[in-house]
Amino acid sequence: IQSDVAQQLKDAASRGVRICVASVPHRADNIVRALPELRGRVMAIDLEYWGRRDLLQIPKLGCPLLGLEVDSASLQMFATEAAGSPQLMQSICLWMCNHLGMRETADPARAVTLDELARKEILFLTSCTVDFRSLVRALIAGPKVKANERKMYVHHDGRTGDVYLTVMRAVAMEPKLTCDKDELMGRLDILCNGASPDAARVVRACSTLGQIASGFAAPTGPSLEWDEAAQTVVLSDPYLLFYLRWSVALEREAETLG
Repeated sequence: IQSDVAQQLKDAASRGVRICVASVPHRADNIVRALPELRGRVMAIDLEYWGRRDLLQIPKLGCPLLGLEVDSASLQMFATEAAGSPQLMQSICLWMCNHLGMRETADPARAVTLDELARKEILFLTSCTVDFRSLVRALIAGPKVKANERKMYVHHDGRTGDVYLTVMRAVAMEPKLTCDKDELMGRLDILCNGASPDAARVVRACSTLGQIASGFAAPTGPSLEWDEAAQTVVLSDPYLLFYLRWSVALEREAETLG
């Protein structure tokens, strides 16, 4: 119905009504695509996800108030994993403080360096506050088929998965909210040691994943989409990407299949 809506917007605008249309970033030009006559009559105001420098301001401002100094490498990693979400960065900082036993301002001040195990534990605990179990189960299950009908792929860590689980593990390999087909195929080659699904099968799987996600969509839209025109997987919700990367749900499923 976008074309009809766009026409109504044009008619209202011609009567002096000012209209603000909110869109997720990868759909920002939908209103103009729906009605090309609006081209040149619409002003775009882009509100991007937070950059890593902005996200780092959260611990840089908060930690000194607790008398806490955390190593830069850990904070950089946390800002990367937050994927542009300040709320997610705040949650990571909360669980970092819980991990360190910080309940009040330290006196004297305390300096800590988090090792890899501590970082992973903090990120895992943060993922426990994010619940996408129903959606992720549906995504990795894919459409219903008879048993043993799907080809299985061996992953570089010895785990296995069909095309849906394999694609989801590839999507979760990097903390990036978008992944075009070429990048996805590159990740799949790494994940499957070169024996990855072919491009046509991957595109079909991505399209199906987008359809499944749309069935779980909140009023603000689905958390995962397949942009057919751009041939790109889009995770519009940073929390879903974080859950995929740190909840171990995908690894657990791959171990079960293996």
